[in-house]
Amino acid sequence: MIRSFFILIFFTLASESSGQQEIPLYHGSIPNSKDPIDEQGIIYNKEADNLIYNVSEPTISVFLPSKDNANGTAVIVCPGGGYHILVIGREGRDIAREFNKLGIAAFVLKYRLPDDRIMQDKTIGPLQDAQKAMQLIRERASEWNIDPHKIGIMGFSAGDDSVVKPENSMIFYDALKKNGVPAEMHIYKSGEHGFLKQPPFDEWFGRCCFWMKSNNWI
Repeated sequence: MIRSFFILIFFTLASESSGQQEIPLYHGSIPNSKDPIDEQGIIYNKEADNLIYNVSEPTISVFLPSKDNANGTAVIVCPGGGYHILVIGREGRDIAREFNKLGIAAFVLKYRLPDDRIMQDKTIGPLQDAQKAMQLIRERASEWNIDPHKIGIMGFSAGDDSVVKPENSMIFYDALKKNGVPAEMHIYKSGEHGFLKQPPFDEWFGRCCFWMKSNNWI
């Protein structure tokens, strides 16, 4: 029985950090947005992490490695939370700092959470923010010492256990393979949602690093 499931995909979309900065994802009007309702909040929980909710104004937080360690690769980190919250620490900032140790620039995306009150079409809001983050990082690649052809994206809550069906990620994996996108899928016999304890961080993050090295991104 599959108790925990993890899928990790990195791909090029065109063939402690030296500084952290949070910047708006959009300047001016936000696409697919109704009149903004700024009700964003955060729940501080020592056991479950810091949880952000009611995001209506998306941002990216910039985590850059030291200049003498930077290798030009970047990753957009999309915290999980089932489209209800964002686990901004464990699945965001902590991951970004680990990437910085490897010379990789990281950008934590605080994306809009689907909500009829703030979106004309809530089914595409988070995707729009991810696409905009990619565009913004490419546009400012030289400023951040990034190769615009070496930008990846990662997310969480892909469909690790009983909270989210693993079949969803299996379908996604099959679609990637059918369309010629290099991908790997790793299945674990035990664990729970969000990788709280199993599999341990070093195990799954190590596989992430190996994936990047095998594709000559680091």
